[in-house]
Amino acid sequence: MKIIQPKIVIASPTTVMKLNNPDTVIEFLADCARVSYQSFEKKNGIETERRLVRNCVKNGHTSILEHDYLTFDFITNRAISHELVRHRMASYVQESTRYVQYDGDKAECVYIEPIFRKEGLYDIWKKSCEQNERDYTELRKAGAQPQEARSVLNNSFKTQVRITRNFRAMREFLELRCAKAAHPEVKILAIPMLFLMLEKWPEIFEGIDWDEQFAEDYLYERWHHYIEVKPGLIEQPKRIELVEEG
Repeated sequence: MKIIQPKIVIASPTTVMKLNNPDTVIEFLADCARVSYQSFEKKNGIETERRLVRNCVKNGHTSILEHDYLTFDFITNRAISHELVRHRMASYVQESTRYVQYDGDKAECVYIEPIFRKEGLYDIWKKSCEQNERDYTELRKAGAQPQEARSVLNNSFKTQVRITRNFRAMREFLELRCAKAAHPEVKILAIPMLFLMLEKWPEIFEGIDWDEQFAEDYLYERWHHYIEVKPGLIEQPKRIELVEEG
């Protein structure tokens, strides 16, 4: 059994390129707005385009944000994956427990470490996961297919969800999942993503509130640790620390 921290992985070369060159996104979204106004002659440098995009977002003209997108991998537990896929519009692909075998050489039972606000709960949780792994392995040895044995996997079981969202859907996702009422284990990923978006595109993501007390307790000074770039990509987003799993 293996226990890991949740994280966001940037696996798309296109998304890496946009993170490294955020002004290209602003220029394109501003150009989308100018299609409506037919005001292409008013282009006057990147600051003008930033003001245009900021004003569109401020005034609710967010349809322009649907014309560009980002892709991220969420490494989280099965319970939180159900919250992630509730959001539309987006495209999803998720690790399949129906086909992946977690008792062989290629994979193992991996669990996402939960956030407990009360002391003394971690040991109980860990024992439950250890029993969970034993039950899964026993079912497989008895002849159960992966799609049958997965019925005993608990909500802490790790999953990978690749999500592609346009900027408007991204903003709506962050508005809901960074809020104080959101689940702690989605906030641990959503708030770092918001900070990254604010760092790259403040014109689009300003005005979104986040749970400041949660961020102070769990995230400030180390929010970059929850975001990494998939090894092997040529370009890597600036100011994102790469952290080894575990």
